[in-house]
Amino acid sequence: MKKKPTKPSPSRDSERETRVLLEEVRSDFKLLAEQYSSITKKLKEHDREFFKIHGRFDTLEKQFGAILTDHEHRLKTVEQKLEIA
Repeated sequence: MKKKPTKPSPSRDSERETRVLLEEVRSDFKLLAEQYSSITKKLKEHDREFFKIHGRFDTLEKQFGAILTDHEHRLKTVEQKLEIA
């Protein structure tokens, strides 16, 4: 005689479901942690690049400021020689 497969008791079935859900939560949490780490690393890279670019703009601003001052001085000199101003 063949035995009928017995159904697991409701408490055993509930335990199994709980373990499966827990494993899914762990897996999702691990994925989130990995993504967070990756995003943090990328942000740090972007910060470094931003500071490099910011430094370059500071340098350009100083250079253009010096050029503008020089041009203003030259223009005033030309105006004075031509007696325009």
